[in-house]
Amino acid sequence: MTTYTTTKVKFEELSKKVNRIFKKLDKINGHYDFHTVREFVKLVPVYAVDEINKCQVKVDEMNVECVEYVLTFDPYVVGNYKLGAVLEAAENENLVYVCDTTINFADYRTKAIKCEHCGTNHKRTKGIVLVNNEDGTHKMVGSACVKDFIGYNVEQFAKYFKEIEQILLEDEEAKIYDNERHLYRAVIDVTEYLANCIKIIDKDGYNKELKYNAITAMTKNNIEEEYIEKANKVINFFKNEYTDDFDSFVNNTRIYLVGYQPVVNANGFVAYAYELYKKIQEKIAKQAELNAQKAISNFVGNIGEKVTVTGTVKIAGGYETDFGYVRIYKFTDKNGNTYVWKTSTYIYAEDNNGNQVASEELKEITIAGTIKAHNEYNGEKQTVLTRCKVRGYVA
Repeated sequence: MTTYTTTKVKFEELSKKVNRIFKKLDKINGHYDFHTVREFVKLVPVYAVDEINKCQVKVDEMNVECVEYVLTFDPYVVGNYKLGAVLEAAENENLVYVCDTTINFADYRTKAIKCEHCGTNHKRTKGIVLVNNEDGTHKMVGSACVKDFIGYNVEQFAKYFKEIEQILLEDEEAKIYDNERHLYRAVIDVTEYLANCIKIIDKDGYNKELKYNAITAMTKNNIEEEYIEKANKVINFFKNEYTDDFDSFVNNTRIYLVGYQPVVNANGFVAYAYELYKKIQEKIAKQAELNAQKAISNFVGNIGEKVTVTGTVKIAGGYETDFGYVRIYKFTDKNGNTYVWKTSTYIYAEDNNGNQVASEELKEITIAGTIKAHNEYNGEKQTVLTRCKVRGYVA
């Protein structure tokens, strides 16, 4: 199926014109199809008029929103007849304006224009050749009798058909003119723009000039397919996979990647999307690792039992009380079991030079305490300790 392309600005006016014509064609049961195939961004030529040579000259190119559409119709079909040709009497022979180019109307140049409908014998200055859709026979009808013969003003509908043909001729190429440039906004394709950003980030890293450098790159070279694939992967991630994050920055990025097709001008959200994607992937990987660790942990010993634990430690949090600040220490032994100790004691060590080493920087620590409870927190089984003492450490 043949499709045509025009700018989105022109398509809005074109739609009004075509729909107006087709509304008229409904009266003659005209067969036609008019619908949009897609909207996209295209680099279109900008023309100006050369006043000296009186011709169009390409002066620039501009990325604008375009529409690809289908427009088909049965040309010059009016009811059960097709408009074959319009005849006008001249001094030596008739002028023949052919509508149906599949038929040879050469014989009509020398025929007297008479009406085969009303049967009068006087010559006419203007006549219409109608072709029967069923048997292909021709009938010459005087222009004044056509409406009486088939019920429609054929000449009026011929003008409508000519208008449609002219529309299709004009849209062989999507283009704009220099004096109408102000009607358009410069736009860029989201996927292509993001792909150029990714290419620059992979090569030189992210910087504040990225969004402008990516625009410059778009005007010079076609982007490689590998970066287009990466861009599509990022867009699909924010569109279909990572949809439960309500952070405003993440949501704004998603809106520009998914909802703004195309993007207007260079956009910081799109330029940073690849970096954000990588950070979120790291976050997801860490969470998966944490979840795996939680699944390993089991309850240790019995409540009231004294235990000695050797492993790593980190501060999981803390809170103020009437008796001072309480820290929540979280220990993990070599079997992956988790222990929790809430205390106002600040755990630290000293290195060989007498300098303090924070608990989280210790390679290993050993504590002794009493099992107070077995709790489950965020899906992790934790053994809660009390009255603990540090027995040793490796700084």
